[in-house]
Amino acid sequence: MRELSQIRDAVVSALAAEGMAALDAYPDQRARRYGCPVAAVAVETAESRTVGFCNYLGEVFDTGAGAPRELYGKKLEAVISMPSGVFKPYAGVSTAILIFTKTEHGGTDQVWFYDMTADGYSLDDKRNEVKENDIPDIIARFRNLSAEADRKRTEQSFFVPKSEIVENAYDLSINKYKKVEYVPVEYPSTLEIMTQLREIEMEISQEMEELERLLNL
Repeated sequence: MRELSQIRDAVVSALAAEGMAALDAYPDQRARRYGCPVAAVAVETAESRTVGFCNYLGEVFDTGAGAPRELYGKKLEAVISMPSGVFKPYAGVSTAILIFTKTEHGGTDQVWFYDMTADGYSLDDKRNEVKENDIPDIIARFRNLSAEADRKRTEQSFFVPKSEIVENAYDLSINKYKKVEYVPVEYPSTLEIMTQLREIEMEISQEMEELERLLNL
């Protein structure tokens, strides 16, 4: 649990550094001090199993009915997948940020996914500052989600409908939905390779003969 607390504190510090009101908990007496949106950061362990994460999508598993039941007032807006190393040297595991919105109607319709690869620091224990940083791009895209609707699964961010997540047993891993675009690689034919090898062999033979001549062998 100590590693989880360190991860939570690191997230709170990062959000605060960007000028956002961030708390490491959400007690009423502290929340009332703010007249603006507050980011309440909590990090907990979770058990991954069938419908184990259905409550993230605004549903709860009804044991009596044996099926998920919609839970009003809770909407999962986004899943930001973070690379392993973001919380080093405390922990090297891959993590994700889940962004929720309280509503007065139903739950989740679709979820925005972002594949974060850099946060402005190296992903080793030293965590030195580097040029690569996806955070400004994440903020810009999240503030304009209407422009994200037509993005393809091969891009860094995209939408996934709730129905597809349900079909995948409520799996919120971005790799479950992201598509990799493979670029075909053309290799020379066997004949070309053999021709090149023979040419190299002839060059080596000529160089060896020249060396023997210089050494009077």
